[in-house]
Amino acid sequence: MHERGLIHKDIKPANTLIDEASGGVWLTGFGIASRLPRERQDPAPPEEIAGTLAYMAPEQTGRMNRSIDSRSDLYALGISFYEMLTGSLPFSATDPLEWSHCHIARQPVAPCERVSGVPAQLSAIVMKLLAKTAEERYQTAAGSRLIFADASQHGSPLDKLTRFQSQRRTCRAGSWSPSGCMGESARLML
Repeated sequence: MHERGLIHKDIKPANTLIDEASGGVWLTGFGIASRLPRERQDPAPPEEIAGTLAYMAPEQTGRMNRSIDSRSDLYALGISFYEMLTGSLPFSATDPLEWSHCHIARQPVAPCERVSGVPAQLSAIVMKLLAKTAEERYQTAAGSRLIFADASQHGSPLDKLTRFQSQRRTCRAGSWSPSGCMGESARLML
């Protein structure tokens, strides 16, 4: 997706489809995607910002003087992985302004500290994806994929990342086709 010049801007478990039979993963929900390599988020009331506040990168909140780019999607992917590993989001909030504050200023508890059995190496990867500034995150999806592949070779249970704890939509083999079911879609290779 990023190699094709798209920024999704709303990565979350509810926008992910999994075919358990083949192991295929598809990303949906491209309604607010952008073809711009960088995009400025103008300051606006948090309830007016496009995207899902619980999964939104700090720069996407409009409260930082930063552009949105592919690394914003990596932050949202980190939130999704965190939720898959722990069964809960890294932050909880009751209103849009509080969500913005969480993403900008609060540090999440590491997944391995929240749930026993989560390998420290996998927890560290997720925490890097959740860095507050884009420069501190993995710089590309391809780069983070190599890190996951390396972790997998060293015995980390990456299969946990394919089990969504909530908001999961599972596709049964043969029940739909990526091109016929969701229009514009992108196949993720995790």
